[in-house]
Parts: sequence; C-alpha cells; structure tokens
Amino acid sequence: MYSLTSIKILLIDDEKNNRIVLKAMIQNNFPSFRFFFGADSIETALQIIKSEEPELVFLDVQLRNESGFDLLQQLTQIKFQVIFVTAHDNFAVKAFRFNAADYLLKPILATELTDAIEKAIKRLNTGNFKSSHPLPSTNSYENTATLFRTITINTHRVS
Repeated sequence: MYSLTSIKILLIDDEKNNRIVLKAMIQNNFPSFRFFFGADSIETALQIIKSEEPELVFLDVQLRNESGFDLLQQLTQIKFQVIFVTAHDNFAVKAFRFNAADYLLKPILATELTDAIEKAIKRLNTGNFKSSHPLPSTNSYENTATLFRTITINTHRVS
C-alpha cells in the first residue's frame, strides 16, 4: 500500500516555471507529498528514474528536441504511473497506449489534477500499471494524430 507521504514524484518538463507551478499545485492539493524531483531533459529524467525509482511521473510531451515518448521507449519496463501534462491534445491516444494514468492539458485545472493523482494512487495500490511493452520506436506522431482525428470523426457520425 502506497502512503501519501512516501510517494516519490518526478516532474519532467523542459520549462522550469512549469515544474515549479505543477509542484505548487500538487502540494496545495496533497500537502503530505514530500519527495519531489525535477528533470528538464530525457537524460536527466533517466538518471533520476534509475537512482530514485519514482512511483509517479508527470511527463510533458515536448521536451526541446525530444519527446516524453522517447523517454518511455528507452525504458525496458515502466514501473511507475505516468500522467502526461502537455499543451498538445493530439498525443492522447499514444499516451494511453503507454498505459498512462491520465493526460492533462495545460493550463491544468486543480480538480483535474486531483482526479489524476487519485487515479494514479489507486492504480499504484492495485498494481495495475506496469508495462514492459512500450510502443515500437517509430516516431510517427502523424499516424497518432490521424488515428485521433478518425476516432473523433467516427464518434461524431454515431450521434
């Protein structure tokens, strides 16, 4: 059982201000959280993941010339909950293929953040999150966007 005081949280965003704001929002809604780490690149994030073994990772999609998916594809096993935090809505399908706990759009609403964290904690406690089969390394964002548009169009046709 994961305790709210023992969960290690990694915030991955190439913009320092975004990490600061997100940490403040989390602490405002979950004041018992104590262990925070921050990374502005995939290289730094990989080092922290290996050394600290976080249980909850907030991951931006676009990180300078890299993507959050590049990070996940470098891991042989994903042993933590991932909550994507991004300004890009066209990567949601790909995020959920990585078994993401949630996908939050910036600017983040406090209620959505709270719901996402509660969902992630529940998944941590049930063990329903580990993934050892990330997507193949195709770097094909266009296919994901096309799939997302197709799902959206088909959904609208049904109604």
